[in-house]
Amino acid sequence: IRNNALFNFKRKSARTHWLGTKKRIKVKAPNNLGEQFVYFEQGVLRQIPMFYPYANGALQFADLNAIAKMQFAKYSANNEARVYCGKNYIERLLNIDMTVHKEVKFEDVNEAGMTIRKWKNNFGTLEFVHDPTLDDIGYEDFAAVVDIKNAVRYVKRDQRTDKQDMKKGTGEVQEAQREIFSMIDCLALKGYNAIL
Repeated sequence: IRNNALFNFKRKSARTHWLGTKKRIKVKAPNNLGEQFVYFEQGVLRQIPMFYPYANGALQFADLNAIAKMQFAKYSANNEARVYCGKNYIERLLNIDMTVHKEVKFEDVNEAGMTIRKWKNNFGTLEFVHDPTLDDIGYEDFAAVVDIKNAVRYVKRDQRTDKQDMKKGTGEVQEAQREIFSMIDCLALKGYNAIL
C-alpha cells in the first residue's frame, strides 16, 4: 500500500511539473539584499518555445534528423537532450522502418529504473524515454525534447505544527494539532532549445 501511495504521489507531482500551478515562494536575494518573492505558474509544457509537427501521424527517420537539427544547431548548450514521449509517440518511434537505414543503431541504457533508448547522429544524442504522465494529461501523441542538464530545479520545503480550535458551539474547548509538511517543486528550462 505504501509503495502504491508513493507511486501515485510521484505521478501527481510529475503532472504538476508538466502543467504547472500558481505558487509564490520567498527566497533570500543575493548580496544581502533581504528576502524577495518568486512567482511561478508555468509548467514545463508552457515553457517550450519550439514545435515540430510530424506529417500524417507517421514518424519518419527524416523527422528524427530534423528534430536533432532543431535541438542542437542553434543556441544549444549541450549535445544531449532527453525526449519524454507519450505512448503513441513511442509506438510510432518503434514502427520506423530501420531496414532502410541499417547503419542507424539505437542503444538501450538503464538509468534510475528507466529504460532509455539513445540515438546519436552528427548533431547530438537524443535519449528517448516513455513518460506515462504525458498519457495522463492527454499528450500521448506528443514528445517533449528537453535539455535536462541545462534546466534548473527549484525546491522549497516547509514543516510546521499547526494548532486548530475545534470548538463547536457550547461545551469544552478542544484543540487539535496537526503536522503540516509542504513542498514547492518546479523546473525551469533555460535557453531556447526545447521542442514539443
